[in-house]
Parts: sequence; C-alpha cells; structure tokens
Amino acid sequence: PEITAILGMNDACAQQAWHLLTQAGWHVPEDISVIGFDDMDPKYDDIGRNILTSVRLPLVEMGKTAAELMIEHIMGRLTTKQEIMLPVELIVRESTAEVRPRARR
Repeated sequence: PEITAILGMNDACAQQAWHLLTQAGWHVPEDISVIGFDDMDPKYDDIGRNILTSVRLPLVEMGKTAAELMIEHIMGRLTTKQEIMLPVELIVRESTAEVRPRARR
C-alpha cells in the first residue's frame, strides 16, 4: 500500500527522514507527511517558525513520576508493576498534509 506519512521515533529522526526524502526528490507534505515524537527538536522555516508536526510528551511529568515510583520501590511500598498513562498532544504543523498526500508517479 502507498505510504502517506512517516512517524519518527523522535523529532531528530523525523528531521533526518525529511532530509533524506527531500534528497530523493520527495516534497513534504505534498508527497508525504512527516511527524516527530517528543516536540523537542524544532525544524525552522525561513522566518523562524517550527514547521515539524510532533507528538508532544509531558517530559517533566514523566521524569517526576518515574522518580516517585523509584522512591516508592526503594522504600518497599511498591511491590507490583505500575502502569501509568500520561497525556500526550498532537501538535499539527506544516509537515503534515490536511488531506491525503498526492500519489507519486
């Protein structure tokens, strides 16, 4: 099936994919959408706007929660695995098409 988007494991990987796609003659987002994951490494356009769509992670809250769980484990108050879901947010920017990217010929 036709690939319409690439999701990088983080923003840096998404930017590398974007670079390689561009070198291969693809246009983002006209031919393919590119999405990062962490919202930590912006890709700036000519006027300084971040144009990379990314999934924003609550990094401070993730670190705080991990530290609290580790302390609870060390103190012996945590004896079972904990599954914690933290909210993420999709930040849509110019690297994704509003409609399905056109088919490449």
